Amino acid sequence: SLPCDFTLLDDKLRILSFNELVKTPARASHLHVRFRFDKSPQNFTTRKFRRTGHRFLCPILASISILYRATALGVPATAPLGAFRLKGSNQSFTYITSTDVIHTMREARLATYPDPKHFLHQNVKRIVAHSLRVTAAVALFNMSYSIDEIAFRLRWQPQSAQHYLRECSKHSDERTTSAMAGTCAI
Repeated sequence: SLPCDFTLLDDKLRILSFNELVKTPARASHLHVRFRFDKSPQNFTTRKFRRTGHRFLCPILASISILYRATALGVPATAPLGAFRLKGSNQSFTYITSTDVIHTMREARLATYPDPKHFLHQNVKRIVAHSLRVTAAVALFNMSYSIDEIAFRLRWQPQSAQHYLRECSKHSDERTTSAMAGTCAI
């Protein structure tokens, strides 16, 4: 998304300028985001969010942070916000690739599960960029979100969400609980 795809509004649904946002970020209570690059026929749809009241994963706070970061880095208004500077460069920007995500996830696996006999050590090649989206779908399903709500949040078609959720959500929780108790024969 580009900076112009984010519209922050106050509680009376008045649009806040970036300068107003910098001075009083707490005034922002609503967010409209236009999804420019989507894998579905719904390109350029606008999604609306409200402040959640939680610091963690609040769409308002996250969008403000994204916009501040892009401004601080000097990301051009015509460039996607997910850019970062190459080391030693004042001009060049690059973007996160799936290879970057896979590398980071696999490194996190080492820090999280140091035992070389752990399942994720033995199956490290199964950790791919798409794993994050599947994990998000499972987490949302376990929080009682409907298939349609999951599809909407992850910008999938409902049949895709259903496909990725087959068997894995409730069963994985039950198996994890049983395995932790030492009673599961998998």
